[in-house]
Parts: sequence; structure tokens; C-alpha cells
Amino acid sequence: MKSMRNSLMMIKNDLKSDNATDCIYAIRACCIQHISDNEIITRLKKMKSDDRIAMMNKVSESAIAALDILGVEKYTGNNPAIIEIIKTNYYSK
Repeated sequence: MKSMRNSLMMIKNDLKSDNATDCIYAIRACCIQHISDNEIITRLKKMKSDDRIAMMNKVSESAIAALDILGVEKYTGNNPAIIEIIKTNYYSK
């Protein structure tokens, strides 16, 4: 249980990071581990306007896709990058 708590703390810290790569990996971890507590959801919603880029993805696109994957906000747009993130296995395993 302690390692799970530490992992959650690390994810939350990475979501606040100035490093876009850390943010994207933390977003992915939220999706894989199905973490959707209020603090994380609030942070993801704020990240929807974060246009930093890492690993050829915008943080905003990853956040929008994560909100869909976690069942918080259904994505209904037509941005190919967001649609690809939602459909990819990379955010689910």
C-alpha cells in the first residue's frame, strides 16, 4: 500500500512538473492505472490548454485524451492526435 501511495504522489508531482515529458508520462500512468481522483482530474482539466510538446505530443492533447479515457469528458472533436491517443494501446497498458 505504501508503494501505491508513493506512486500516486510521484504522479501528482509529475503532473505539476515544468518538464513536458514528465507530464505526459504522468498522464499516461493515470490512464494505465485508472487514477481519477479529484486532484488529478482538476489538474488534467487545467492541462487542456498546455501547449508544451514532448515526444511529438502536446501536453494538452494528452490531457484531453486522458479525460476521455478515464470517462470524465468524452472527446467529440476531430483532432487526429487526440483521437490516436484515445485509440492507442500505449495509454492502456
